[in-house]
Amino acid sequence: MANEDAKLLNLLADKGPLPIADIGRHLAVTRTAVNERLIRLMGEGLVDRELVRGGRGRPSYQYSVSSKARKRAGNN
Repeated sequence: MANEDAKLLNLLADKGPLPIADIGRHLAVTRTAVNERLIRLMGEGLVDRELVRGGRGRPSYQYSVSSKARKRAGNN
């Protein structure tokens, strides 16, 4: 696993669930970079996405570490 992915997973484990904007601020990377990493990690089953409804406007999502990632971290 790439160091950047590990940083993202550690952040979500410590402070999650978080939206993309907050993840980008914590890691000092662009929203696009965060989104690409999240898509890859979701594909691996390591990150979960939850729809958050906040009234008007577009719905937003928050991301958290999946149970698979928690189990994997427990085995290390």
